[in-house]
Amino acid sequence: MVMALKNEWSHRADERNNQPISSLYFGGGTPSLLNELQFQELVDHVVSSGNFIKDFEFTVEVNPDDVNAERMQVWKKAGVNRLSVGIQSLDDHVLQWMNRAHSGDQARRAIYIAKVAGIHNISVDFIYGHGQYTLDKLLPDLMGLIELQPTHLSAYALTVEHKTTLHHQVIHQQYTPLEQEKVAAEFLLIHDTLSQIGMHHYELSNYAFPGKESFHNSQYWKGAPYQGIGPSAHSFNGKNKRSWNLSNNAQYLKKFLHHQQINIQESEILTPLNQANEYWMTGLRTAKGIEMSHFIDQWGLPLNENQLQKINKWYRSRHLNFDGNGINCTPEGWMVMDAILSDVFF
Repeated sequence: MVMALKNEWSHRADERNNQPISSLYFGGGTPSLLNELQFQELVDHVVSSGNFIKDFEFTVEVNPDDVNAERMQVWKKAGVNRLSVGIQSLDDHVLQWMNRAHSGDQARRAIYIAKVAGIHNISVDFIYGHGQYTLDKLLPDLMGLIELQPTHLSAYALTVEHKTTLHHQVIHQQYTPLEQEKVAAEFLLIHDTLSQIGMHHYELSNYAFPGKESFHNSQYWKGAPYQGIGPSAHSFNGKNKRSWNLSNNAQYLKKFLHHQQINIQESEILTPLNQANEYWMTGLRTAKGIEMSHFIDQWGLPLNENQLQKINKWYRSRHLNFDGNGINCTPEGWMVMDAILSDVFF
């Protein structure tokens, strides 16, 4: 797989057109499963054959149970300067219910090892809305993460995906999803708690201390071009074309390891209407929000009277902030963003 990834990176060099690369993100899977030699081999190939700017953001997703001092030194030596650690919770009961392989103590130790190695830009994941404890017990779990002093925190509400164990449990009434009102209460508690310690709620699911926002993910929300390498990886040319690799490891290896002439990539061309609606969708996820004037400048699409009335409705209900041009969601607005989007989409 490492060789196939290297081959795809080289094969798609023309798409990058030697443009400066400002971030590198190893994730969407579990790159911490790679041993030290595999990881270094892949990084050396990618960085040596790409036009990376000085001090580019280099993030690696890791599981706490994969972290040890030797591996951390390898990541640091390879240039990793940011970690995204899949902690999810420090409560051992919750971790066991999620079928996570690590314990709360292992998560704490992983953060300690990273800081000893000199990596201090650390993001941690936190999952809420699972109903495994009451609202008054969420706060101690969250405060435990805060005590680890991460620079960034991603808080995700639990979602039930099809064809998963959790979905099976829901169907057979072995698990009842938490009521939306309680999920909303947990969302607001997290927002208030992290805001009070100086973290900026800069995107629907993401908080960061000033200057520690994820540069990589912020580029997605701005519509910047990106290239994804590996099975299931997505790419965007920054204009109107989105493409993605099929999620089939065997076919992927045939293509990039055995050089068989098979197509493992699909794509779509976005119309101006698609792009305008995506601007709404990604823009309203961010604290910065969107600018109405951008629709006219970029796509020649002024908002119609019906859309303006709907925007004003959400403004009056305090779900949107609106100054005549700039629009962004309030925390309460983020919780009903799908309803807002259904009103304002072209």
